[in-house]
Amino acid sequence: MLKNSITYVIAFALLGFLGFTTHNFYTEEYQINLPFSLLKVYVFFAVFSLIICLLLNILSTVKKMENQIGLFYLASIFLKLPIFGATFYNSIFKITLNTNQRLSLVIPMMVFLAVEVFFIAKILSKKSV
Repeated sequence: MLKNSITYVIAFALLGFLGFTTHNFYTEEYQINLPFSLLKVYVFFAVFSLIICLLLNILSTVKKMENQIGLFYLASIFLKLPIFGATFYNSIFKITLNTNQRLSLVIPMMVFLAVEVFFIAKILSKKSV
């Protein structure tokens, strides 16, 4: 379990760093003005995804909870979007965003979601064996 936790921390930190620097370079290169902090968006998704993976990894060791991990993951996805919306409400709902600005919100979400799904699938497959 500790090995998996360290893997999650390293993966999300590395993905967050590489994703942010690449994305930030692109927005500066093409002079895309973002009304929100791109760093805060990446940090939000990295931390939230890391917490979800760590919690589900811990829950996978609890005998009574091992069959409920998929349900907990589904609930966490439904919680992530409203929490993100509440956290960045002024930046995303009070102004009109153009396509590049919208993509700058969706790209980090999709990148971290893909890695999150990969790790959760590994947790679920480990339990089904």
